[in-house]
Amino acid sequence: MEPGPPGPGTRLVDALAWGRAYLESCGVPNAALEARVLLGEARGRDPAEYFAQSSEVLQREEADRYRWLVGQRGDRRRPLQYVLGRVEFLSLPFVVREGVFIPRPETELLVEEVLRRLAPARPWRIIDLGTGSGVVAVCLALRLPRARVYALDCSPAALEVAAENARRHGVAERVVLLQGDMLEPFFRAEGGRPGNGADALACNPPYVATGDFASLQPEVARHEPREALDGGPEGLDFYRRLLPGAREALATGGILALEVGAGQAEAVSGMLEAGGFERLEVIPDYAGVPRVVVACSTGPQRSGRGAQTGGMRA
Repeated sequence: MEPGPPGPGTRLVDALAWGRAYLESCGVPNAALEARVLLGEARGRDPAEYFAQSSEVLQREEADRYRWLVGQRGDRRRPLQYVLGRVEFLSLPFVVREGVFIPRPETELLVEEVLRRLAPARPWRIIDLGTGSGVVAVCLALRLPRARVYALDCSPAALEVAAENARRHGVAERVVLLQGDMLEPFFRAEGGRPGNGADALACNPPYVATGDFASLQPEVARHEPREALDGGPEGLDFYRRLLPGAREALATGGILALEVGAGQAEAVSGMLEAGGFERLEVIPDYAGVPRVVVACSTGPQRSGRGAQTGGMRA
């Protein structure tokens, strides 16, 4: 017989069993782990404490909150990060809310590859295009204490979250939040002065092919902003719009680091080569999937500013 919904006095072991069974019945992956995380959240405790104190029982408020959390995760299939209101990125805590793209572990590689190429002691100027919750900009600012990071996004909601994360990590003075399409906010703020190109541009673009949305998990398809995911018929539209403007935004020799979807590295590398970038390098993630493409700019195009329209990570 399956355990019933927990109430006041329910043992933690029984509450956990109910949560796991409920989430499994809703099709939630990793139901056992997530039930434990939600139980810890309801109690205001570290989930690891469950094993040490499993003889304890739930108080009324804890039981009510646990049922609500499990319902949000199971019935609505809200992503766990939205339910908790936070996400971990490069071992640091960040705020995240519905309507703002949830950072993935794969994007940690993007940050690491930029950091690998920039010495900490220099006053770099870096663009984080499509900043979303601001995790890339904040992590770069933390690790490069003299850098100024321009965090660009078209979404006011995303920039609000990015601002909160920058404040929480003490880098708000060096993370410049700018709203607008593509690189236009950077050109407005800094692009009018000669020789003022950025030293690096990092971007995790929308790269899901439009036809693949039907196969996405409900957590992604129902809740995350589509403009942060949809990359057009082949998932490559954003890259095509970005590259001409990226050459103008970057100083000669500036670094362009792009996250790419599975199977896209070759196509994106070809665009970079054709667009006047050099010293291309493709870096695989821990699963061996080519995940980040890095190249150096040969300087602005003489024909002037490239296309500057289109969606971005939000």
